[in-house]
Amino acid sequence: MDNRSLPRWAAIIGLPLFIISTILVASFGQSISTNGTDILTILASTQAAIFAIVFSVVILSIQLSVSGYSPRLVNLFRKNIAYRFTAGLFAVSIGVDVFGLYLFAEQDSFVYETYLCGAGALAASAMVNLYLFVDRILYQSTPEGILNRINDRLSPEWTAQQARRSDEDSIERDPYQLLISVIDSAIEDRDGPTVSQGLDVVSERIRSLLTNTCSDAMGSESAVNASIEDLCTDRLPALLEHTTKNNQEEQSKEVIECLDTIGKSGIDREHELVTGYSSQGLSRPIESLGYSELEDRVRIDIIGTNRELLVEAAEAEYWEAADTGIRLLGWRVAQSITNRSAQYARDTGYTSVQTLSIPKIHSRAVRECSSRTSDENIDWQRGEDGDFNDLFPYENTLRGCYFAMCEITSAAIRNEIKTGASVVDWSHVAAGWRSCLDDLRDSNLESLFQLWLGTVLYIEYLQSETDREVLSGFNRVSIQMGFRSNIGETAVSIQNGVVRPRTQIDYIPGRFNPTEMPLTGFSSQPVSDPDTTFSDWLVLQGGMSGDGEFV
Repeated sequence: MDNRSLPRWAAIIGLPLFIISTILVASFGQSISTNGTDILTILASTQAAIFAIVFSVVILSIQLSVSGYSPRLVNLFRKNIAYRFTAGLFAVSIGVDVFGLYLFAEQDSFVYETYLCGAGALAASAMVNLYLFVDRILYQSTPEGILNRINDRLSPEWTAQQARRSDEDSIERDPYQLLISVIDSAIEDRDGPTVSQGLDVVSERIRSLLTNTCSDAMGSESAVNASIEDLCTDRLPALLEHTTKNNQEEQSKEVIECLDTIGKSGIDREHELVTGYSSQGLSRPIESLGYSELEDRVRIDIIGTNRELLVEAAEAEYWEAADTGIRLLGWRVAQSITNRSAQYARDTGYTSVQTLSIPKIHSRAVRECSSRTSDENIDWQRGEDGDFNDLFPYENTLRGCYFAMCEITSAAIRNEIKTGASVVDWSHVAAGWRSCLDDLRDSNLESLFQLWLGTVLYIEYLQSETDREVLSGFNRVSIQMGFRSNIGETAVSIQNGVVRPRTQIDYIPGRFNPTEMPLTGFSSQPVSDPDTTFSDWLVLQGGMSGDGEFV
């Protein structure tokens, strides 16, 4: 029953009672006015006592809900229309009783009898209304009732209005804050059904908001956009970390699914920013989670979900979302690899980023750039920070793919040198590099092709300079790929400084946020004391002729 139906029920009950009792008094000549004072006194005292007792129980119920979930639930009940109507109806009913004691004292008339009938009908109506109100409040004190109440309130109009209030006044709460608090408390209590229902509310309400809100109102500077960004990049990832910490794998998957649903809704409703926020939120736990078997299983699920979302974003030509997403995914994976010890040396989806995520996005971006870009004047790997934003979004996505591939590869090399154990399958990683090179060889992006091929050569060089067997399976991958005819020209470009394949590999991985400081880093070659320089190694690879070709 809707709270707004209580006034209707009060009228349905009170009006017929008043009419029936008045007719009975008139028809049978019953004189109740002689006991009117007693009747009104009993009505007033009884209603006051019942009202006080029942509302004490209601307040206790609300207090238990507040202590179990969130203190902010008080406002949810305080602003309840049924609460105000019920309290008002009782106040009016008691007031009518008291007023009648003074107005018609010791009178014997039909008017007084009618008044007594009306007071009795009003009292009966207030009692029934109180019962319905208490029943509703008790239901709303349950997890299901609380979530349904929040769901009813989170209309697109209210959400947008509350987001603006929160943006303008720090005292006002974000529209999703209460909902997330309830879900978080349910996670702590291991209340799986409530967590599932709460996340369904999040997904459904975001989808409704995107469907019913125009693009202008969802601009990058809007309060609604800021609210969704905070939800996707902070609140939901925090829930995911909480569920995993509490060993609630099923609930962790549900949070991942919620973020994925929001991201795909952004694609369906043409809100690219929302898709980007969802991908960013999925990236954060990759680094923040620990390395237990449960956490690694969740990490694999996160990486796979994020990969599919970013590929869909690229297919939809949401290049900014794809660029930001792949850079952050590579950065978070590199952080996770860097912090992984030999005790937990296992591949938990890292390889899939280099074999599935990056190549698929790269392939789509190459197709876009091949028809629209001439890379003669583009520095794909370096330059001043100000130059970063001068590229078109799909060009930035290409550069982002290269940066992400290098950062993950560098982290995996360093971790293997440090621990003696590999966390990636190097033969599969090589297949990822091959796939990207195949795409570039068939395009007109010659300088970018040389950069990728030169980086493969540098990785082979690092493998040759290690004291122990590392990068097993990556050996001579460039020649196996059938690029021998391109190696000589690439080597000359490296020697002349036109192509600088060492830059991104030598950067210490996992340090600077690549979306905030994309062209910045501290250099430290993975092999600290090589016997041969990279330049000399290139010459030693079968020898180079005077024309710069391998012989």
